[in-house]
Amino acid sequence: QNTYYRIAEYNLNGNIQYSNQFRSSCNGTDAFRLWPNPVHDRLFINIVTGNQSQAILKVYDSKGALVKVQTAIVSPGSNQLKVDMTALANGIYSFVAEWNNGQMKKAVQVRKQ
Repeated sequence: QNTYYRIAEYNLNGNIQYSNQFRSSCNGTDAFRLWPNPVHDRLFINIVTGNQSQAILKVYDSKGALVKVQTAIVSPGSNQLKVDMTALANGIYSFVAEWNNGQMKKAVQVRKQ
């Protein structure tokens, strides 16, 4: 189920400006969790979903360069995935997970130590 919303900005002079309309998937079944953070060797991801789909896991370095891509099939229910981070240098990375044909997308910053 999708929920649509927009933001209203009320100016001091009484005018109202509305943002573009945004869509949010609020099906109540999908969830995402990532640990540990900071990470040393392996990053664990738990994706709970109501549909079978391909998950695409991407890791970007602090300059925005894609440094790792991993795919997995997630099934309805709870799925635990692992990402090997040992080959990456210490630093801050952006971790992006997409599933349900791109309808679900989560991004988290991760510190590698």
